[in-house]
Amino acid sequence: MTVADSTDGARLEPAVDVVAYRVLQEGLTNAHRHGDDGMAEVTLDADDETLRIVVRNPVDDTSRRSGTGHGLLGLRERVATVRGHVLAERLGPTSTLEAHLPLRGPAGDA
Repeated sequence: MTVADSTDGARLEPAVDVVAYRVLQEGLTNAHRHGDDGMAEVTLDADDETLRIVVRNPVDDTSRRSGTGHGLLGLRERVATVRGHVLAERLGPTSTLEAHLPLRGPAGDA
């Protein structure tokens, strides 16, 4: 696994912090279950308002058939609770999970 963190110590509201943890957990779990060679690349970056989390991994041809997709559905719902959004896609031999989370929680508190 490789990690690139360019968040410059961005501070998250507690609710957003938990959701960010769950995004990483789901992305790495999917990479482990469905990935090829146990490899994953995690990228974290932030601007003044948003944390972006990307988990990419190579996938083998059989990975499309396994899993129910309920993990991603639950993750989308969880991310929506903090006004974020998620993109999960497979392009060729690469699976990508990308989430954009606001640095401030649902109430917009600083």
